[in-house]
Amino acid sequence: MTCSRALLQIEPAPVAPLIFRRETAFRTRLVRQFCSSLGPRVWPLWNPFGPFLDEHGLPVWFDFFFSVKSVKVYFKGQTTPVLLLPIWGSIVARKSYKIEPGSVWIASGLIARTSALSGYYTGLKVLGGTLEFSENVEVSSGQLVINPKCKCPASISTWIQM
Repeated sequence: MTCSRALLQIEPAPVAPLIFRRETAFRTRLVRQFCSSLGPRVWPLWNPFGPFLDEHGLPVWFDFFFSVKSVKVYFKGQTTPVLLLPIWGSIVARKSYKIEPGSVWIASGLIARTSALSGYYTGLKVLGGTLEFSENVEVSSGQLVINPKCKCPASISTWIQM
């Protein structure tokens, strides 16, 4: 019986969700605006539960906001990331990753090959997507490390703001 290294790797537990109690039934864009005000982490995964009756018989809801990590992707042997991706859950070695809603950052030097763009990034606000690698990637400290010759087409949906 063989076991892949990815199955044996123990990942740290994801960040605990933020939990809020509310006494009003609503589903509006205010929740999305609230999520964006939570700070540098992206919190787009909102999961409401309820209504439940409290000790006075009044309805209450509990909202769970789950964190999405900004995962860095490095070329093997380089110290600066080439991509920053919003990915939820544990990061293990595999060929495909689901991109969550948030911001994707691409090293600008990959878009326009000039040394003047070294250290600069181009950002896209995305609704989500997938990133496929032509080979399994390595995982080091929760970050992805890829072979520079690895092909990685992405399929993403972006927001277009007018």
